[in-house]
Amino acid sequence: MPIKQITPQIVIQRAIEMRIERVIAATVRRLCSIGEQVVTYARDPNRKRYTDRTGNLTSSIGYAVIMDGEIMQHSGFGTVRGPEFKKSKGKESGSKSGRQLLAQLISEYQSGIVLIVVAGMSYAVHVEAKGLDVLDSAEIKAQDLVRKFLDKFNLK
Repeated sequence: MPIKQITPQIVIQRAIEMRIERVIAATVRRLCSIGEQVVTYARDPNRKRYTDRTGNLTSSIGYAVIMDGEIMQHSGFGTVRGPEFKKSKGKESGSKSGRQLLAQLISEYQSGIVLIVVAGMSYAVHVEAKGLDVLDSAEIKAQDLVRKFLDKFNLK
């Protein structure tokens, strides 16, 4: 007995498109949540990590979720004041450096859904090279959270 399609093709196509839209929306929401979680974790002053004398390094940590080059959500880069904040007056702020690096990276990703987490101070890489945690553990946390999300939707 042959199978006969009685549902119009347009109805099937629209159902598929709606499912895709829901998965995309859920992905964006989840990546925004993950971005918030890892930035909060990376900025947590109670974690043992580097000594941020001016607050600039911590202030330069932030994230953005972009989809096809459009910013869906991003963190603020609120200023954190370290014990030597007054001595650093006149120097470039961490918040400004974080925003600049994030804007540069956003321009490099014009397709797909992307979570970007940055530490915008140029010396962040040197701090991590000394074995101190700026974003290393936050990156591991983000990868774990993304992996769990993808497992839930079988999207690997």
